[in-house]
Amino acid sequence: MEVVLLEDVKALGKKGQIVKAAADQLHLDIDKKKMVLTDPIRSLGTFEVPIKLHKDVTAKLRVKVTEA
Repeated sequence: MEVVLLEDVKALGKKGQIVKAAADQLHLDIDKKKMVLTDPIRSLGTFEVPIKLHKDVTAKLRVKVTEA
């Protein structure tokens, strides 16, 4: 995923810089109310979960469920 930094992030980059980052590097917290799941995830595999970011903006989050 490529992101544009809105502020300096230690060990990642400076404000305005475009960097490649994984969600765990960004420490994203997503409110579960914004997730639009039609059915619960009950099996192993990779799933795309729509995330309602704004009234007119929806993103897709790829979730990989593996055995522990």
